[in-house]
Amino acid sequence: MEFDIAFKGMEQVYRVLNDDGLFYFNVIMNSENKVYEETIKTKHEFGTIQSFFDIDKVKEMIKNKFNIIEYQIHSICDENGNVINKRAHFVCEKIK
Repeated sequence: MEFDIAFKGMEQVYRVLNDDGLFYFNVIMNSENKVYEETIKTKHEFGTIQSFFDIDKVKEMIKNKFNIIEYQIHSICDENGNVINKRAHFVCEKIK
């Protein structure tokens, strides 16, 4: 999903979530914590756009809408223990 769509989605979550409501979401990160979008060329999701976030990009996306209650970053490794991808999981609370 493109950054623009993700940002617009957060506006909709904010609109429909009760005051002080909590919600969970996760984003894709890469092993270097670089922020970019990529058109997928592999069979599974061919032609889709994936956005790779870092923590600052997530904070930008939720700014003035949500506070982060907690987050976890899970690393995905190959058979040799090399980090090949990461996913960040967030629990946030709506700001009134």
